[in-house]
Amino acid sequence: MKKILDGIVDIDKYNTAKYKVLWILKEGNVDPADKDIDRDIRLEILKNQHKENACAIPTFRKIIYSTYGILYPDIDWLDIPPANKDSYEILKKIAYININKFPGDSVSSDALIRDSYRKNKTELLSQISDIAPNIIIFGGTSQYFPEEDLQTIGWDATQTSRFVVKDPESDNEITCYSNSKKKLIICAYHPAYFGISDFDYYSVIREAVIVWEKRNTKTLK
Repeated sequence: MKKILDGIVDIDKYNTAKYKVLWILKEGNVDPADKDIDRDIRLEILKNQHKENACAIPTFRKIIYSTYGILYPDIDWLDIPPANKDSYEILKKIAYININKFPGDSVSSDALIRDSYRKNKTELLSQISDIAPNIIIFGGTSQYFPEEDLQTIGWDATQTSRFVVKDPESDNEITCYSNSKKKLIICAYHPAYFGISDFDYYSVIREAVIVWEKRNTKTLK
């Protein structure tokens, strides 16, 4: 099997976005027949390779809508273009990495993801540090990153920086961490999780950023 390359999709668009957003997921879901093919998720996005089917792929669909809510919070949910139309361009403003860099199956193995983190911890932490995001969204992956590891690259996920946001639109709650105006961790479900709608997923993440911004004006440095 060959590694799937990931990271910042478009450096210029990433660096000029309102926030530099990094999504951290588990692994790529790859058909067994394609596991020896060279793949670079960044180039695939830049070439619009997933655009036509974006509405049918929960991972891409929820990442697109949620990131739209972060970068364009004043645009109403009903006015966001479909994921396979203009809103697909939002993917070109983010960074996207997997813990397991090799092709995965349709269902992730918790033991395999934990082992991948253990083996590739230095590479993963260095990659996050080099990407230098303002916002990290753990898509069902926060449990794999010990707080002491994150602290080594300047991210605080300790209890003192923890706060919980309740979305008034859906009553959903989401756990966040921040002790800086420039750094926010959001611990979300995996975007492919079927138990939360596209709107609810988008809405609670958007609300988390809004709350963080309000906290910034009062307490953070």
